[in-house]
Amino acid sequence: RFVALCPKTPTVLSVFPACFGTAAHMDPGEIKEVFDAYAEGQGKDKTVPIDRLGEVLRSCGAAPTQREINQAAQQINRGGSFDMNGLTQIAQHFARPPQQEQQDLIQALRLFDDGSGSISVQEYREIMGTAGGDGLNPQEMNEAMALCPPDGSGRISIQALAQAMAVQPFPQRQ
Repeated sequence: RFVALCPKTPTVLSVFPACFGTAAHMDPGEIKEVFDAYAEGQGKDKTVPIDRLGEVLRSCGAAPTQREINQAAQQINRGGSFDMNGLTQIAQHFARPPQQEQQDLIQALRLFDDGSGSISVQEYREIMGTAGGDGLNPQEMNEAMALCPPDGSGRISIQALAQAMAVQPFPQRQ
């Protein structure tokens, strides 16, 4: 659930959510965590107002259009709200195959490419250090770097990084 926020280019926000804990990588516990953050009520009676569905889906890593939100709302609306089962059903609808995630990651990472097909370790650390406005701690950064180690010149292949991140979910905080 990390969203890269880089002062260099705010357009990253529209591209990067796909690569950090998307619905495709979220297990039911993570979806429940998002649901609980928005839910009202207690126990099995917890629900989220239907007008917050778009926010909740974006918190799950999806980037739905208003039309998709409206269609989803029609499917799971239960008297002006939705429950955990409804969110799980809809979140899975927005899950994307790793190949699509990889293409989205390549597109996003190219914003930082100098034309070599790679980004510097320094740039990568800068991007990930500001992820979600919260940044990664040193242990999380090491885990992220282990997904795709740099070459001898201190650069990380965009293609290899995108492939690694699309297959392996980004390190999650405990």
